[in-house]
Amino acid sequence: RRPPRSTHCISSAASDVYKRQHRCILSARCELFEKMLNGPMKEKESASINLVDVEYDVFLMLMEYFYTESVKVFKEVPINRKALLDLLKLADQYLVNNLKLECEMILGNCLDVETACKVLEAADTCRSIVLKKKCIEFIASNFGSIILQENFINLPKSILKEIFVEVAYRGICVGQGRNMGNNSLDYS
Repeated sequence: RRPPRSTHCISSAASDVYKRQHRCILSARCELFEKMLNGPMKEKESASINLVDVEYDVFLMLMEYFYTESVKVFKEVPINRKALLDLLKLADQYLVNNLKLECEMILGNCLDVETACKVLEAADTCRSIVLKKKCIEFIASNFGSIILQENFINLPKSILKEIFVEVAYRGICVGQGRNMGNNSLDYS
């Protein structure tokens, strides 16, 4: 039996659980869903949409945002950075710009030494220019602590280049000499 046209089953590939969502909400909140449900795509005739490579919890956060324009994870203390990063990537993938901007703002305001490189990498992937700039500035300001982190060492070369440009602009030197001044990192 086919579900009513006013609702649509949607699921995450990571779960066999389907959630019935209102077509009008999905279409109004997300341009990509609007094209899927009302355009010439196969999902228009299908009774369900299966989101590939989306964790179920992140999928639920996206649906929560569509219905309430907020997500509980925004208000959690301490901040659940992994959930926010996953939600940022999903918002970017499905072109939900307001959600993407909220994730960027929260992540940018809670940067720390342990997670700044992961946030920077996500910002680069999602083309989040403001968040990326904020991350690079944070990393440059905390360069002595961050440069030794495995997350830093594993950053793509293009991102490392941008960081080193910022570090050089700030006059921070990396070297082994003892007489390098106050803005140097001395690992000897």
